Amino acid sequence: EDFGTPQIVRYAPGQKFDLHYDWYPSPRPLRLPGHGRRGLSFNRVASFFVYLDEYEYVPEAGDERDGDGDGDVGGETWFPYIETRGEGEGRGQGNGNGNGKWRKHEDGGTAFRPRRGNAVFWVNLHGNGTGDQRVQHAGLPLREGVKTAMNIWPRRVYGV
Repeated sequence: EDFGTPQIVRYAPGQKFDLHYDWYPSPRPLRLPGHGRRGLSFNRVASFFVYLDEYEYVPEAGDERDGDGDGDVGGETWFPYIETRGEGEGRGQGNGNGNGKWRKHEDGGTAFRPRRGNAVFWVNLHGNGTGDQRVQHAGLPLREGVKTAMNIWPRRVYGV
């Protein structure tokens, strides 16, 4: 049982997920069906966040729903303490018009846009098992459409 059950999440307009960590402050009890051993615990060593669909809004003249008219409808996954290297939206990632896979967030850090088939991966725990504070993240408010994604959490098991 190296992975927990994948979790499907769906966001509608206005929904968000506030800043949080995927790791636990201390390992959680691990309960495996049909497994007689007790005393096992786990933590989420890493996270995969896979975007399963996307909604691309094409603004019409005078329509302000996306805020700045760039076709971006929100719903990014924002990491306030993760800075990208280089300028703009990354090598081959976009041209500054809202079509890139990520952007530098106005409050610092990096915001990954919800694009179908893309995924974000990060390591939650340091080598000693403590949580990495730098991977705090949030799901920013979705302004238009629906965002569906899947969380996959590989586990580090203790007490084996």
